Amino acid sequence: MTSVRYGGRAGAGHYRVYGKFFQRDGARIANDVDAADGQRFGQAGFRTDWDRSSDSFTLQGDVFRTTNDPLPSGDHIASDGVNVLGRWTRRPSSRSEWQVQSYIDRTHRFVPNQIDEKRTTWDLDVQQRWDAHARHRLSVGGSYRYSADQTVASPLLAFDPASRATHLFGAFVQDEIVLSPTLLVIAGTKVERNDYTGVEWQPSVRLRWMPTSVQTVWGAVSRAVRMPTRFDTDIRVFQGPILVAVGNPDFRSESVVAFEVGYRVAPSPRVAFDLTAFHNRYDDLRTQEVTGTRVVLGNGLNNRS
Repeated sequence: MTSVRYGGRAGAGHYRVYGKFFQRDGARIANDVDAADGQRFGQAGFRTDWDRSSDSFTLQGDVFRTTNDPLPSGDHIASDGVNVLGRWTRRPSSRSEWQVQSYIDRTHRFVPNQIDEKRTTWDLDVQQRWDAHARHRLSVGGSYRYSADQTVASPLLAFDPASRATHLFGAFVQDEIVLSPTLLVIAGTKVERNDYTGVEWQPSVRLRWMPTSVQTVWGAVSRAVRMPTRFDTDIRVFQGPILVAVGNPDFRSESVVAFEVGYRVAPSPRVAFDLTAFHNRYDDLRTQEVTGTRVVLGNGLNNRS
């Protein structure tokens, strides 16, 4: 493995560039045959940060490529990508902060006889945080993500349609409420609009109580979702010429409602003890439903942990 990094000051800012590379030989299986799992990986990138009055800026980017040893067919498992991210932060006062961030990412992934996908993603995120009151610290924001792919069918997997572009809109609000010097409540919600299931809500409430300087009691209730992807709605799986499994265009988001409680005590600066408990309730988990001669993906499983 080899890596190098160089950086320094440039006017009112700083910069750094880096590169790294490693190569791992393939393993040997029991009969001393090469397992053909050797790997080569290379990555390079840069980052620059600079300040101007109440504004700070960041610009960074990376490029990478990884390949595995040839399979018996002579093909390589390979992936490569490039990304650029920019972020602007403004702090008009000690009680307020704005942040705008955007990135573009392009990747290519190739697994012989399985998947060949090129994907381009563009993301924009805007957030604001400010102390609205002595007892309230508010955070609000919005986001947009565009993601488009191009796939090539293989003897095993295909997607229908072969190319798709999706849009994800999001917004969130959160309030940190200081009820007393020892009691803090954080409440908020995130709402997103996706192309598969429409609007999804993800609220959360957290509480922290410190009855003494060495004890903390906390609890939380939150909801999270895993939205569908192309692997849930558009996938086609073949066994030879026969279609054996298909995605479900009506696939719903998987969801979890999580309940958590905890207690911590630190009898000395060097020792702390924690006791935690949780209960998670999962709904609409992904299942494989047999319909006729095919398997159709569904949401037929609920679970508790």
